Amino acid sequence: MLNFNQITMTEQEWSNVLDQIENNKGKWIETTEYMYEHFFGCVPPLKFKIDGFINSEPYSHAENGVWYFEFSKRNGKFYGRLTLIKYKLKSSIV
Repeated sequence: MLNFNQITMTEQEWSNVLDQIENNKGKWIETTEYMYEHFFGCVPPLKFKIDGFINSEPYSHAENGVWYFEFSKRNGKFYGRLTLIKYKLKSSIV
């Protein structure tokens, strides 16, 4: 478990990784354990996966869905991306 009293990313490093994630929606970007744990602990996850989670706070809304931060841990490395969860539209009877 990460010790949050020990800062592992500078503000500039944090900003750089977030910029990469935001500018490459849908593409996995390598990040740090600190960022992974931060997003895991700030709000309850929307969805758990075997190797990660989707943060429940929306990043932004799109015409066809909502963008969320998603994080994964694979082979000892940490990754983040923006993932689009599409709206499920129900047809209406007229």
